[in-house]
Amino acid sequence: DGLFCACQIYFVHHRITGMNPLSTTEKEQVARLLSYSSTVGGWYLLIMAGLVFVIWSLPLLNLIPLTADRELFLIGFFVLGLAFLLPGLWMLKRRKKVRALLDGSLESATAEVLAIDQSDPSTGLHIKLLVQSLDYQGVEAYLTVYGRPPWSVGEKVELLFLADGVRFFPRYLDFRTSFGYLQTAEQVDKVKTRQAIKLIVVGGLVLLGVLMGAVIAAGNQ
Repeated sequence: DGLFCACQIYFVHHRITGMNPLSTTEKEQVARLLSYSSTVGGWYLLIMAGLVFVIWSLPLLNLIPLTADRELFLIGFFVLGLAFLLPGLWMLKRRKKVRALLDGSLESATAEVLAIDQSDPSTGLHIKLLVQSLDYQGVEAYLTVYGRPPWSVGEKVELLFLADGVRFFPRYLDFRTSFGYLQTAEQVDKVKTRQAIKLIVVGGLVLLGVLMGAVIAAGNQ
């Protein structure tokens, strides 16, 4: 009876929490590889923010002279620096968020490589997959890889899906990549919405800085 109860508890627990085949060491490695683009992009934005703030500080240190447009210059460059700084910090935190996602349930699936787009290596290799298991059988999925293609067309690969059933990554990951996504209509809309929000936020910060500087400069005339 004790063994039977223990088995019941085990299966109920895994039915609720899901299975996770990754060890702690594997999770750390996968999180590092999955957040590669965010880490590189984050440091790039921080460097740009640093350069902007260096230029912004020059008139404050009386290293360069400014005319009546001093306020416009200071406010505009300060807001421009924030437009680089805030997204950069957010991108560098991406690795911690990815690591937390890997602690959740992961569901295995198989897929076939349909195509590998190498037309623009600077943006990564875009791999088209056909998922052959899970509830999304026959649904196409896309994965971006940075570096040499790890597979060939027609090859079968094993994937691990996150708890949301949309994002995934290769089971045996030893190359730099980011989360892949199922190509559902809902997911396409979400990606477009996120991109639009990012553009609006960054553009709004820059525009706000220019407008505030212009108003102050006009008031001093």
